[in-house]
Amino acid sequence: MATMFRFIYKNVFCGICCALCRRCDSNTSSTDVELQGTSDDTTPRLIEDSTVVSRHTAAQRVRESYRIMVEWRRGITNALYTEDNLHVHVPLYVSLILIASYISLGGLMFGMWEREWNFLIGSYFCFITLSTIGLGDFVPGASLDARSSQEKFVFCSLYLVFGLALLAMCFDLMQEEARSTFRRLGRRLGLTQHPS
Repeated sequence: MATMFRFIYKNVFCGICCALCRRCDSNTSSTDVELQGTSDDTTPRLIEDSTVVSRHTAAQRVRESYRIMVEWRRGITNALYTEDNLHVHVPLYVSLILIASYISLGGLMFGMWEREWNFLIGSYFCFITLSTIGLGDFVPGASLDARSSQEKFVFCSLYLVFGLALLAMCFDLMQEEARSTFRRLGRRLGLTQHPS
């Protein structure tokens, strides 16, 4: 999960930032950039002959879709586990914003579901549960009837399981960033040497 988040951070968030910076620096519009990459040779051709369409059998289509799926999976694996992606450092504030937004989303959700709860109590429950403190002073579903509480219990369980994984990922990313920061500081102070 941390590797996938590093990939998304590097290619999506940093890519958007770089694209915005380039757009501010250059005077070309986005349509000019899109038109530069296209040529007449790469435009798809329409198949007008009905005999060519009838030659494609179902087996050929299945083989082609399977080949595309295998190449897609191989491409995703190669893109995620490159040496460049493994050395991406996600800043601490990004992980903290991710944790805070996930807890706020849960607080909003539980604040709407439970009658006696508001946003603060829902956020408190999410923080206590996701940090595995688990005091038990607030329990969701206590004031609901049996039918609706079962559906919400399943959704609450999925939210909490994904949240535990998300918190573990964020703590791992923050630990890596703190470790690299202390290494840089140690090199500047002369306490450690550069790796050779």
